[in-house]
Amino acid sequence: KQWYQRRVRAWDNVTQLDDALDLILLRAKAGQNITISSGYFNPTSTLIDAMKFSKAQIELIIPSVEANGFYEGAFVKGFVPDLYNFSALQTLKRCPNIKIIEYNRNNWSYHAKGVWSDNLTVLGSSNFNKRSSLRDTEFSIALITDNDDLKNGLLEERNRLRFYSKPVSVNYRSVARLTLPIVSSFL
Repeated sequence: KQWYQRRVRAWDNVTQLDDALDLILLRAKAGQNITISSGYFNPTSTLIDAMKFSKAQIELIIPSVEANGFYEGAFVKGFVPDLYNFSALQTLKRCPNIKIIEYNRNNWSYHAKGVWSDNLTVLGSSNFNKRSSLRDTEFSIALITDNDDLKNGLLEERNRLRFYSKPVSVNYRSVARLTLPIVSSFL
C-alpha cells in the first residue's frame, strides 16, 4: 500500500493530459528515453518548457508533409502539413535537446499518437497540441507495467514507427520557412 500511495501521489492534481505529460517529462531521469508521437504537432508553451528542461532523451515522431492527411489538400488545407512541420521546426529551435524524426512511408498517411518510455505508455486521442489541450475533448490512458513481454511489445510498436522515419534538421524545408509566416498571417 505504501508503494501505491507514493506512486499515485504525484498524479493527484493531474486533470489534463498536458499535466501528465509535463509530469512525465520533468520527473524523467537523466538519459531516460521518451518518445512522443503526434500526427499534428503544435505544442503548448508549457509542453515546450517541459521538453526543454527535461533530463530525458526526447524524440518526437511527426508525419512528413507527404504523410500528413491534408497533403495536397485544396486551397488553405494544402498549407496544413507545412504549418505543422513549421511548428515542429520552431520547437526544435527552442528545444535543441530533442530529436525530431519524420515518418514517411510511400502512399501511407501518419496519425499515430502516443508516448513511450521504459515501463510507461500513454495511448489515446490527443495530438499533444494546442487544439487537443484547449478545444477538443480527448481521451488518454497511461499504462504502467513491469511485465517485460508487454514492455517489449510496446517498444516494438514504437520501433515500427521509427523504421519509416528519418531525422529532421533545423535547416529542413527552407521554402516552408520562407512562405509559411506570410501565409499564416492571413489565416
